Amino acid sequence: MANVIIPGRGVILAKIESSYGTDASPGAADVIYVEDFEATYSQDMRPRAGLQPEAQGLMSVPTGGHVSWAGTIEIQPQTITTAATQSPIGDMFLRAVGFSRHPDASANKSITYALRTAEHESVSIWASEANSDNTDCNRIKIIGARSDFSLSIIPGDIITLAMSTQTDNVIKDKGSALTSVTYSALKPLLGHNATARLIDNSSGTVYGGGSIASPNNDLLVRSCVINGNMAPTEQLGISAAQGIGRVALRPVMHSLDLTLEQTSLGTFDPYVLRANSTSFEVNLKFPQPGTAGNTLQVACFGQIVDIAQGEDGGNKTYDLTLELRYPRSADGTTATGLAPANTITDDSSGDARGIDLTLAAGYPATKLLLQFATA
Repeated sequence: MANVIIPGRGVILAKIESSYGTDASPGAADVIYVEDFEATYSQDMRPRAGLQPEAQGLMSVPTGGHVSWAGTIEIQPQTITTAATQSPIGDMFLRAVGFSRHPDASANKSITYALRTAEHESVSIWASEANSDNTDCNRIKIIGARSDFSLSIIPGDIITLAMSTQTDNVIKDKGSALTSVTYSALKPLLGHNATARLIDNSSGTVYGGGSIASPNNDLLVRSCVINGNMAPTEQLGISAAQGIGRVALRPVMHSLDLTLEQTSLGTFDPYVLRANSTSFEVNLKFPQPGTAGNTLQVACFGQIVDIAQGEDGGNKTYDLTLELRYPRSADGTTATGLAPANTITDDSSGDARGIDLTLAAGYPATKLLLQFATA
């Protein structure tokens, strides 16, 4: 019987590159659980269709090569005791989709990821599929990988980061038996038990009632999807292998799709908020199942640009599209959406409209923060 390749039997190893396009050679410690992984290698063919004595028959010339890849990872924190050397599971992909990593070296209890416009890192991905008796495997090495992303937060489901892009450098080879790996025992985050804050940046009103520290959550958030819109772009050059020098991220407008249950709360009217160009803070905090004190907090400032009415579970909903805006200044003197150099700041100054986060210094201007923390 043929020793065939078995679908669904394989392993993904991924590691941040020290410099773009240099294979990081990931090993067993760099294993990452990936769902719906796909990699397709394509080759541009230059036809030669000029004048010929017979019907065209000259060999085409292979030119540029590309690999298209996609996959989805779980968002999975780990307990942080030394922030400088620890990271959540999937750190390499967060950095490859445009986030920079900023550990709190003083308290050693949190790591903050800031979404960047430029200066993005890249990752090497080794994807192997085993044959039927696991004595051999087909392996594709994707080098210099960067990607667009969407962060999906759906009730009752795992919080996931979906990626899809092209990259320029791919190596196909045969490995031996699959690398022996051990996956993390920590549980992924789920889209429930969250503290959901939607806060008016000008008035400090917590939509749905309550305070910033303790919202009532009467304004029910049904789902949230954050779209990076990172626009991966192949950059060509005559000195590059196969003519493709790198894949760069050229983000356009980060956006957020938010589904809210319609209520009779007079303080929240999305049509009025859109007409008045009101910006508000979106601040979602999720606990890690089975590990007390571990959390992920998502923080950004948004402006409603589109509204659709829908129905979910027998209740009317608002489907809102928000575009992320520059943060307001720490002292509140510069409003949201005016100063690109502003950073997202915490509420240590006592300003009721500060982001409810504990932030270390040194993170860059950004429109989106993800913070992993251990209490």
